[in-house]
Amino acid sequence: MDNINELQPVAQEVQGQEDATNIEVHQQQIQFLGQLAVIKTQNENKPLSDREEKFNFFIFGKLASILEWARDKPQDIARPVQDAICQVLNLLLEGKKEKVNNALKSKIVKEIKALVDEILPVDEILSFHLLGIDYIFQLCSNLDYKNLYKKRFDQSIIRILKSTNSEVVETAVEIILYIILDGMKSFDDDQLPLFLNALEHDGIVNALYEDVLIKLGTSEKARNQAAISIGRLYEKTNIPQKYTNAVITQMKKGANSGIKGIQIGSLSTLSSLSQNENNFALIYSDDFQNDLMLLLSSDDNDMLEKSLQQTDIQYMNVSEEIKQQLFSDSPIEKIQSQTKIIDPEIQQCALKLYSWIKRRKEMQQLSALKKQIQIKPSDNRDQLVEQGAFNQICAVLREGIKGEDEYSGVVLFGFKVASLFLKYNK
Repeated sequence: MDNINELQPVAQEVQGQEDATNIEVHQQQIQFLGQLAVIKTQNENKPLSDREEKFNFFIFGKLASILEWARDKPQDIARPVQDAICQVLNLLLEGKKEKVNNALKSKIVKEIKALVDEILPVDEILSFHLLGIDYIFQLCSNLDYKNLYKKRFDQSIIRILKSTNSEVVETAVEIILYIILDGMKSFDDDQLPLFLNALEHDGIVNALYEDVLIKLGTSEKARNQAAISIGRLYEKTNIPQKYTNAVITQMKKGANSGIKGIQIGSLSTLSSLSQNENNFALIYSDDFQNDLMLLLSSDDNDMLEKSLQQTDIQYMNVSEEIKQQLFSDSPIEKIQSQTKIIDPEIQQCALKLYSWIKRRKEMQQLSALKKQIQIKPSDNRDQLVEQGAFNQICAVLREGIKGEDEYSGVVLFGFKVASLFLKYNK
């Protein structure tokens, strides 16, 4: 073409096509937002039991296809749609195990992972973008978790720990905590070291420590969740020395936080870590036993059970000097009243603790026998039989026939030690 004017019709045609495409994209956006608004309006501000059940497996496929459509669209088109998808997904998944199962069978998991991993910049991610992932890990089955773990959501979430939004960091840490808790439940003992090694190798543990636990300005909730996450991961092995002090110190704070979920998680994890003598001195430093004594007066059954369990472990492991202090400080009348509680877990914990106070000699004998069973090689456990271990246990059980409350905990402990002995001598 010799004359530039001859190009104008071509340019106008291209511009017209682009305008038509933009109009079509905007119309599609409006259509999607309208559909999502209907679902959201029908379900938000309603209790879980009243939310509509008509949304089945196919709705998650639809949500996934809309997210896929938005991938290559300009931000002003894509972001409102992506935000609406996340809000609807949260409404559909919250508290619904069957919905989580349906979601896992669709492509929505892949698309939501891509959204928080690749598409959204960290500083633009808000808590609601992550809630759907949080619900999925809260509610998935052990079998589904194993398949879900292979997608390595932890690697997607790790970058979000650097967010300056405290609420976002709290949600991200909670997701990692669920990933760890689910892993500890779902994997066999021989698989757990591989699980631990993967999280260490990929920097998950160090990110929890560096970006959350010891970082200035991090919220206490996020710190507590990070400490519980690391503690849970190492409950069957030694915590690396780098993390030990910060993790245990934060969980001791968490046990007194006044936030039930944090208190339960902290006490439960501390109980597991207390089984390792390497952790014991640090856990019970700074008069932590006094804090436990106060928690024994809780009116909340879950709190009471965890406090009783932790105190029982403490009685078995502390020095004689601390034991004497515990015996003098223990709220005996309160513990005795707890032996009458209907809840079997609380009752058994209270009976054992009451026996520690009233029948200290017998409980110490059984505690010493338990330790011998656990540390002796299998070919040496026969020596315990020859030395009268079973006779000792039987004598304790005979005393229990008296039916006195102070003996009941001794009997329970005796049965536990006998079961442990039989387990190791199959």
